[in-house]
Amino acid sequence: MIKTKYNDFDIAFNGTIARIKDGVLSRKSHFHTMQCGYNDLLGFPTIRTVVLRYAEHDISELRFHTDIRAKKVAALKNNNKISVHFYDVLDKTQICGTGTATIHYHDDISNRAWDKTNILSRRCYLSELPPSTVMDYPASGLPEQFLENTHTIEDTHIGQDNFCVIALHIQQWDILYLKSSGNIRIHFDIENNTRQWIIP
Repeated sequence: MIKTKYNDFDIAFNGTIARIKDGVLSRKSHFHTMQCGYNDLLGFPTIRTVVLRYAEHDISELRFHTDIRAKKVAALKNNNKISVHFYDVLDKTQICGTGTATIHYHDDISNRAWDKTNILSRRCYLSELPPSTVMDYPASGLPEQFLENTHTIEDTHIGQDNFCVIALHIQQWDILYLKSSGNIRIHFDIENNTRQWIIP
């Protein structure tokens, strides 16, 4: 039998690693953004699309950046269980993960990430008002002097106080290949180092 991603565990998992790692590096990748699910402070399931900023070599940890004042941070402090979702529309592959989140704020991880963040991305953290602030008119929250992208790298330093990194510790991965001849699904348990075929 010829080994393919549909019938070989190693090929399937290594392919998943390659896709996710490419998502960190390439803005054109279908995996550059991912959907992150968690429970809000009222207990309702919530989904947000976030930019994938880091993936551990074995994809046991992923990271994205956000504003420390965002409601998602308070929600994750209350309940750190998360799920992530990727989908490649071209080859009809869905990849889902579950695990827990850790918030990094003014520590080595967040400081290194801030240092690598470019000036345009830093602009997101210059808002004077917290995310989800209710307004009477459309507003970005940015100070007026920064509305036209006239800020310098020195201007952005104040944004570091609003910047944090969310690390997602993935315990399980679920990969679904959609095929006209029959869908194939594989489950990887990272914590227990097990893998198995399951019915889609």
